[in-house]
Amino acid sequence: MELTDAGTFETAFRRLSSALRLKASAEEQEQLPRIYFKILQAYPLEAVLEAGRVCATSCRTFPKPADWIEKLPASTRPVTGLRYMDASEQAAQAQAAARRYRDDPCGCEACVAAGVHEHELRFVPTLWDGAAQRAYNPQRHEAEVLGHWAHGEELRRWYLARDQFMGLADKTPLGRRFGHRRSTLVAERHQWEAAFMQVVHSVPAHEREPGQEG
Repeated sequence: MELTDAGTFETAFRRLSSALRLKASAEEQEQLPRIYFKILQAYPLEAVLEAGRVCATSCRTFPKPADWIEKLPASTRPVTGLRYMDASEQAAQAQAAARRYRDDPCGCEACVAAGVHEHELRFVPTLWDGAAQRAYNPQRHEAEVLGHWAHGEELRRWYLARDQFMGLADKTPLGRRFGHRRSTLVAERHQWEAAFMQVVHSVPAHEREPGQEG
């Protein structure tokens, strides 16, 4: 659900609480719609409303959040072992996909210090203990590798590792290769980059800077 769906959800929540005669103090009645909305925000609005309608006809008492989630249509239920992406993660994944996991160069302090301020940003997998993190994207109805925009030293190591991974590290200066072959050197799929990021973390910190002669 988007933040703009909060009003619609609250209306449905109050109808359900009235139908099931939820007993709560005035303060709780004020807070509960916001609490439930935050917990259920990762799921599509229509699925949440449908689950609420099912609760109204099948529950004897007001459902806890976990009970509400259990009533979601099968197509939107969580994938075993994976959490749902929150709204901000879904937006970031959609933005990155629309931009083909690359963006304009960044002039932030970190990128300038690392010497990569003239090179495209890259949306790279987020790793934990060397493994790519995955979550279920309810907008796309599938599990995806979570990612983030690399800046500064991480982005420098990304470009160095890319050349190492592709077997190009010693052929031409990095700076020239970035400008002329960037459309063909790197696969666009996140699955490929998840494996590639293993190499990024193996690049020694003392490797040459982007643009330096090899």
